[in-house]
Amino acid sequence: DRGVQMLLTTVGAFAAFSLMTIAVGTDYWLYSRGVCKTKSVSENETSKKNEEVMTHSGLWRTCCLEGNFKGLCKQIDHFPEDTDYEADTAEYFLRAVRASSIFPILSVILLFMGGLCIAASEFYKTRHNIILSAGIFFVSAG
Repeated sequence: DRGVQMLLTTVGAFAAFSLMTIAVGTDYWLYSRGVCKTKSVSENETSKKNEEVMTHSGLWRTCCLEGNFKGLCKQIDHFPEDTDYEADTAEYFLRAVRASSIFPILSVILLFMGGLCIAASEFYKTRHNIILSAGIFFVSAG
């Protein structure tokens, strides 16, 4: 009975860590219509009319799915200089999510630390403090 519990706990911990890592790393959090534009080289340069196209975005970059910039992905500036976005746009929502992107990363680190505590508890006779620490890490991860 204890072996089955240990096996299920280990599988669950690895599944949680894997899914969290995939969630943090993927670029497919939001599909929306947005403007794919590049920064102009000079102020006198007239660029083509910015058209709204389908995009997919994640925490780290935005990629265009249609139009002239199809397949182009650009890194996201998490701390832009001008913050004149309308509060009801998808871009504003994504910027709010990206501003808090440290929390999923911190959660992955805490899950990993909890797993290390569980693994370390196998090598000590008094396991209670180490297992308590692992539990605190898992609860803090969230």
